[in-house]
Amino acid sequence: MQEREQTTGSELRVGDLMTHGAVRVLTARMSVSEAITYMRRYGHEGYPVVDGDRVLGVLTQGVLGRAAHHQLDRTPVGDLVIGSALTIDRDMPIAEARRQMLSHGLGQLPVVEAGRLIGILTRTDLLRAWGREDRPPKASLRRELEAALPRAAREALDAIAAVARARGDGVYLVGGLPRDLILHRLGEAQAPTDIDVVVEGDAAELAMAVAALHAGRVRQHERFGTATWETPSPGLEIDLVTARAEFYSAPAVLPTVEPGSLHSDLVRRDFSINTLAIELAPGGFGRLVDRLGGLVDLEAGLIRALHPLSFVEDPTRILRAVRFEQRFGFRLEPGTRALAQRAGPWLTRTTGARIQAELRKAMAERDPGAVLRRLHALGVLDAVASGLGTRVAPRLDALDRYLASWSDQGDLPLHAPAREDIARWRLLAWLAAEGKAGEAAALRLDLSGRDLALVQAAVELRAAPGVLAQAEARASQVVARLETQRSEALCLAWLIEPEDLAGQAIWRYARHWSGIEPGIDGQDLAALGLAPGPAFGRVIQAVRDARLDGRIESRDEALALARRLVAELD
Repeated sequence: MQEREQTTGSELRVGDLMTHGAVRVLTARMSVSEAITYMRRYGHEGYPVVDGDRVLGVLTQGVLGRAAHHQLDRTPVGDLVIGSALTIDRDMPIAEARRQMLSHGLGQLPVVEAGRLIGILTRTDLLRAWGREDRPPKASLRRELEAALPRAAREALDAIAAVARARGDGVYLVGGLPRDLILHRLGEAQAPTDIDVVVEGDAAELAMAVAALHAGRVRQHERFGTATWETPSPGLEIDLVTARAEFYSAPAVLPTVEPGSLHSDLVRRDFSINTLAIELAPGGFGRLVDRLGGLVDLEAGLIRALHPLSFVEDPTRILRAVRFEQRFGFRLEPGTRALAQRAGPWLTRTTGARIQAELRKAMAERDPGAVLRRLHALGVLDAVASGLGTRVAPRLDALDRYLASWSDQGDLPLHAPAREDIARWRLLAWLAAEGKAGEAAALRLDLSGRDLALVQAAVELRAAPGVLAQAEARASQVVARLETQRSEALCLAWLIEPEDLAGQAIWRYARHWSGIEPGIDGQDLAALGLAPGPAFGRVIQAVRDARLDGRIESRDEALALARRLVAELD
C-alpha cells in the first residue's frame, strides 16, 4: 500500500481542508425567491453564483433576505453580485486564505482550477484547522488497514485509488469500516469485513474504469448512484457510491438524494461515530477524515445524533441508535437520548417495512433482548404498536437454547430455523409472545403473509388452548387440536412458554405423538368387507386414537379393533 505524504501543520494548504467535488451553487438566472428556497433546503449560509462554468461571486442568506425585503423576489441573483469574483486555488496557504476571508467578510471562498469550480473552503474548514498549524498530522490508520484487510482487498483499494487519482476523483473508505477499525484497535470490536468506498465523482464510471484495467465485473445500481466491483479475487466485492447529499421534504419519509461532496455525504449520516472516513489517495492513504467529532465520541463511548432534527427526519434512527448502543456497550449522549424520546411518536408515520428492517437488524445482534428492553425504557415500542412490552428475553433465550440444541443434536421434533434465518425467527418469537399486541405489531410491520399467518396461529393457540391446557387431556385430543397446524407455528407457540401445560403438550405432540400411525390402512378395511367411503376415514381415525391413548399397541390389536368397528357399522 502507498505511504501517505507527511504534511506538516505549517504547510497546510487549501487543498488539505477544502470540500472537494460537487459544490452547491446558485445559477445566475435563478430568482431571489428560488435562491432563498434553495438555501433553506440545504441550510448553508452562502453559495457561489455561477454563469455556466464561470464563478461570478458568492451570495449569502443575509443579502438575499434583504433583497426579498425590498420586493426583489423575481430578480436574477446574478444581478446582485458586485465586482469580480474572489476565488482561490487549492495550493494557496491556509494563512492567506484566512486573510482573504477576513478582509472580504466572506464565509465561503470558491476554489477554482483551470477556470472550473472544484470545491469550496468555508469558515468551518478554517475552524477545523485552528491549532493544527503547529502540530504534526494525526496518525493515519494505514497500519490498521493493512493488518485488518486481506492482501487482495488492499491491492483492490490501491487499484481504485490509482484510477481515481488519474480521473481527478476523491475516494474514501466510509461506513462501519473506519469505526470498527478504531474500535478493534481499542479492543472493543472485531476486524471489519464490509468495504464501502465513497467517490467524489461518478462511482459507476470509476468502477468501470477500474474493471477495464484490472478485470472483474461491475454491477451498476443507477437509482442509488452505486456500483459493485466484483474483483478477480473470488468472493471479494467492493461497493462504490457517488458522494451524495440528502434532503427530507417531510418528516419520516425517504429523502431525496443528489450528488454531493464527501462533506455532504458525511453530514447526511446518522451518528457521529459513523461519519469517519479514510482517505485512499496515494499521497494521503490512511489519513483519517473526522469532521464531525466521531473519533472523540468513539473514545468516549457515546452515540450522538448530528443535528436536532435527525430523528424527526428519519425516526428509524432511534432504533439504530439503541442497536449501536447495546452492540458496543456505549450510551446515548444525554441530548441525543432526549431527542429520541421526544421524536418517538414520529415512528407512527414511518412505514412498517422500514421499522421491520431495523428490528430484524436488532434481532441479529448478540443480545436482542437488551435492545428491546432499552427501546421499551425509552417509550419507543408503543409507537411501533400499542401495548408492546418486554415479554421477550425469556422467549428469545428459549429460542436460542433450542437452536443450540438443534446444532448440537442435528434432529429436533419442532421446526428448526436455518441459522441464517435467526433474526427473522427472533422477531416472530417476540411478536408471538406479545399476544394480541404482537399480532397488531405484525400487521403494522407489514410482515409477509406467511409470517403474519405464523404469528396469528401461534397467538390463537395460546389465547384459546382448549385441551392443551388440560392436565387430563388425552393424546388423541391434543393431536386433533394440533395436527392441522404448521410446524413453524407450533414452534412459535411452544417458545412462548415451553414449560406450561400447553407448551408441554406441543412438545409431546412433536416429539412422540405426531408420528404415530394407526397400523392399518384401506386394504385392511376392504379385506374386512367395508366398502370404500367416508367410513374408511372414521374407522382409521378411531384406531389411531386408540393407539395414541395407549388402549392398543400391536397390529393385531389394531385389526381386532377395526373388525369390531366395522361390525358396529353393519
